[in-house]
Amino acid sequence: MSTFAAIVPIFIIFFLAVLIAPGIYVYRDAQKRGMNAALWLAVVLLVPAFIGFLLYLLARSYHSDLQCPKCGESVEASYASCPYCGTLFKAICPVCSFPVERDWKVCPHCASPLSSRSDDFAAPVQKKDRWLAKVVFAVLLVPLMLFLFAAFAFSTFSASSGSAGITSLPAAEYLDEVNPNEAVETWLKEAQASKETNKAYILRYTENTRSGDDSYQYLIYWPELTGSPSLSVHPCSGLFGNTLEIHFTPEAGSLGNTVLVVHSSDRKIRLYRESQPVEIEIQDVSFPIELPRSQ
Repeated sequence: MSTFAAIVPIFIIFFLAVLIAPGIYVYRDAQKRGMNAALWLAVVLLVPAFIGFLLYLLARSYHSDLQCPKCGESVEASYASCPYCGTLFKAICPVCSFPVERDWKVCPHCASPLSSRSDDFAAPVQKKDRWLAKVVFAVLLVPLMLFLFAAFAFSTFSASSGSAGITSLPAAEYLDEVNPNEAVETWLKEAQASKETNKAYILRYTENTRSGDDSYQYLIYWPELTGSPSLSVHPCSGLFGNTLEIHFTPEAGSLGNTVLVVHSSDRKIRLYRESQPVEIEIQDVSFPIELPRSQ
């Protein structure tokens, strides 16, 4: 649960940032277009599911996002010149100063020839919008983040219906008194000869039932286990199936050449040494993993 507790604040900060980002963008963009920035900020923040943000994107198309190429002030497409610096946006008739087009021969306002008109003008330019794509991407990312967060949260809670039985005993005792199987003996000798201490070796047997709820039997050889290991078992429910987690806390004492016999309803298994995952090697077998008679 520590990982889950650590990721919750991060997700909350990200989610709040995504909620605030459209509001900041809308407020600044509305100011540039001469719209009611405070009103649209309230719409974006109060209307749920980013509908207010979508409404603003539709409404802003009716407001100019042009600016004067010289002074940078906001202007309308209908302006013939900048009202702030006087820069001409269109050619004008030399007689009446009526805005005209480049290919016109006669002024439609005063009927004067346009052969001597001046082409010394600069059309308004569209404002660069570097943030819209980023804000939209963040908005679209929210559903995916919610799904991943729900999946992670679901996978970290212990399953109330999970069950597991676990027994530890000396390996020699298991072979002599519980399951004198040659295949198990060969597997155990190979595991003991591997010399990899931070690795566990597992035999897994799947027991099929008529109800369809399979159960699983594990025989685990873990070189680090002492004669009486300190273990805790956590059956966990996940989005893609249940997992049995076994946590081992090392204690003082000599290694006891110990095996674990586990019966569980979970097919997946993970081992941890002081919260650190341990590498495992699983081998599926066709024979049952016998339990000690006391079980």
